[in-house]
Amino acid sequence: MTPVVFYKSISGFTEKYARWIGEALDCPVYNLNAMKNVDLRDFDVIIYGGSLHACGLNGLKSFLQYYKKIAGKRLFLFAVGASPCSEKIPGIVRQHNLENTALAKTPLFYFRGGYNFSKLDIPNKILMYFFTMHLKRKKNRTEDDEGMIQGYDKPFDFTDKESIKPLLEAVRKGPENVQEIG
Repeated sequence: MTPVVFYKSISGFTEKYARWIGEALDCPVYNLNAMKNVDLRDFDVIIYGGSLHACGLNGLKSFLQYYKKIAGKRLFLFAVGASPCSEKIPGIVRQHNLENTALAKTPLFYFRGGYNFSKLDIPNKILMYFFTMHLKRKKNRTEDDEGMIQGYDKPFDFTDKESIKPLLEAVRKGPENVQEIG
């Protein structure tokens, strides 16, 4: 098994998980922008992670531009978001990003990240400002809504190195019960 990890991170939480995965698997870790310069023939396991934005997996469309180069490889995906972990999140992410695609059955893992407004780029700061204003006007806020409102002023980090264990076990398990793409 020769894995490689690619990631797309905006505020650093996804990168932190990608580096932890790479460290645990003793494999290289690259920002998605570097993928065009990596010889994917050297790897038989590809792991991709991105942050979540309105259930969208950040960078997935760019990652899939390399579909022909990753065909026949074992693929694993992980998503990082500010919401607490729950069993329903991977299903929602799968529905919004993978349904009716060749990747529909690709193993997908969700890790809780955090939120740090100061690390966002200008477009995301604008989006999050309006989203936070929307939440503040909402009458029946959820616990997640309240957390995002508080995070607007005070960053939070819920990353947990232990949470990558299920992904690591799946990668190490070998090709059985894992869909190869291509």
